[in-house]
Amino acid sequence: MKKVYQMLLVALVVVSCNKTAKTEDANAETTDAETKTETPAVAYVFNEADWVETDLSATKKEYPILVKLPKTAKIGPNDISPEDITVTINENTAIDINSTFENTTAEAVKRFKAQSTGASTKMLKEDADGFIYEELATEGFDAQYRFYFVLKSKGEGCYVFHNQATGVVGGTKEAAEKMYEAIKSSAKVK
Repeated sequence: MKKVYQMLLVALVVVSCNKTAKTEDANAETTDAETKTETPAVAYVFNEADWVETDLSATKKEYPILVKLPKTAKIGPNDISPEDITVTINENTAIDINSTFENTTAEAVKRFKAQSTGASTKMLKEDADGFIYEELATEGFDAQYRFYFVLKSKGEGCYVFHNQATGVVGGTKEAAEKMYEAIKSSAKVK
């Protein structure tokens, strides 16, 4: 009888240890899931008071441009094309600035319009210096509001400003329109 009692006691301890281990694993999985929960991305909201005149030649001498940009933006070489500039506004919103070979703004606008618009886009605004368009929403992604603004250089070529949004947040139509207007009204070659 004593041996049966000892075997039952051992079995109870084993079952108890196994149950504790499973509970700890379940708690660890819950904690992992809780720590992986991300804060949802927030669309950029334009605030004109935050935009100040910025000299891009301080970043790259090949860009002798004065333009209003957000004072908290990070300005540096583009990751993909280091000869170009990226203005990072927040983790989901940036403005790329690059040079083009076209000698007139009309040629540059025509090329970028042909490359950027199509069946899944909707033209919102168009003028001699650029355009604003909507990339229509797709499964898992909000509509993206984008613009291209072209500034003629003093020599050959032009400078192109275009916004980008990453992830599921595309920003608002209003923010894209206001960014376009702020850049258009302030950009000038030195």
